[in-house]
Amino acid sequence: MGCPVALRLPGLRTGIRCRPDKRQRHPAKDSSVTHDFTQNIDIHRHQRMTKQHHQRDNARAEHHRRQP
Repeated sequence: MGCPVALRLPGLRTGIRCRPDKRQRHPAKDSSVTHDFTQNIDIHRHQRMTKQHHQRDNARAEHHRRQP
């Protein structure tokens, strides 16, 4: 029982030590890139949705205009 606990604790310590290094290495670059990327996707999706809404409203108005 004493040996597995002694072997587990260094692994936990190295895991805790390694993860903040990975978080500190990339976060500024990755977060800025992903933020800009998602922002552009949201902008394009919003433009596409508004275009679809305008086309649908125009079709509806044209349909009501044709009916006497």
